Amino acid sequence: MGIGVPPKTEVLKIYNLHRRKTLTVSLDALTPPFTLLSGTGPFAIAPQHAKSVRVEFAPTAAGGAAENLNLMSSDPRHPTFAVALVGRGAGGHLMVNLPAPEPPATLPMLAFGAIPKNTTLAQRFSVSNTGLGVLTGSVDAFAGGSPFSLTRGGGAFTLLPGQDLRIGVQFAPTAAGKASATLTIRDDAPGTPSSVSVLVTGRGE
Repeated sequence: MGIGVPPKTEVLKIYNLHRRKTLTVSLDALTPPFTLLSGTGPFAIAPQHAKSVRVEFAPTAAGGAAENLNLMSSDPRHPTFAVALVGRGAGGHLMVNLPAPEPPATLPMLAFGAIPKNTTLAQRFSVSNTGLGVLTGSVDAFAGGSPFSLTRGGGAFTLLPGQDLRIGVQFAPTAAGKASATLTIRDDAPGTPSSVSVLVTGRGE
């Protein structure tokens, strides 16, 4: 279950199989990330009828969660009963949509090639949230004096599962020669590096 997305609700049905007697049931309250939406009761269930109980799971952290939903009833043969609740929270995951680096390179690359000095060229690429949860992060600006600059997508971002962020980069060399810089994209995805770097290259002629 993704962190930050709408919670998931499951329905548990409690049946009274007796033909003549009403069944009284009460439930213990739950603790986050589980919530008992139907209340704790007590509930009276008529003979041969059922009561639906809704349980919500809304994780705020990555990893497994477990709790028992404890039921108390007027059935002398089953005065108590426990239902195991289990779930797992999952965060977002940042994917940079550039070709994988070829050894010995270790970073994804955005290559401008050669352009005349004192001219400009713009390119775009995107990053995606391929995880189950909401992903937040930021795109750092290039260092001052760099011939590279951001034209869109800079600063903080929030991506729902499956969403993309388009990032625009401009190359404006003022002198002949090779140029390179690193663009850093930071994110809060659990269990992954806190930032991803993209190598940006070009050459002025």
